[in-house]
Amino acid sequence: MSLALNMFSRRSSSLALLLLVLSHPGKELFVASSADDRALTMRIKALSPTVSLDDARRVTYCAVTTGREMAREWRVIPVASLLPGLQNLFIHMGARKGGFCFQYSTELLVRLDALKLQTLEFPSS
Repeated sequence: MSLALNMFSRRSSSLALLLLVLSHPGKELFVASSADDRALTMRIKALSPTVSLDDARRVTYCAVTTGREMAREWRVIPVASLLPGLQNLFIHMGARKGGFCFQYSTELLVRLDALKLQTLEFPSS
């Protein structure tokens, strides 16, 4: 089974949240706020009867922690979810090393590939 992930980051108060969009027709945006978010784990598991609960948990943990780590490393500004162009401007000016959406996706796919999941496949980065 193939699962395409697009990842975005935002801050709410001082807590970085990960917006993980599962590209599944008719599904609304889902926000995971913790690395052990049961609702996201169950949504991933529900993608197919062959998806193991362990793999779904590992994907949830990896996605949330990757988003948070990258937001810290790239010093994503707190209002990036409201004004994403501002983060992009800082990147183009050389004030930030990263934070484009494709960079999050690429880093996430690299980390998910390293997990060697048994019941989920992701597009190659």
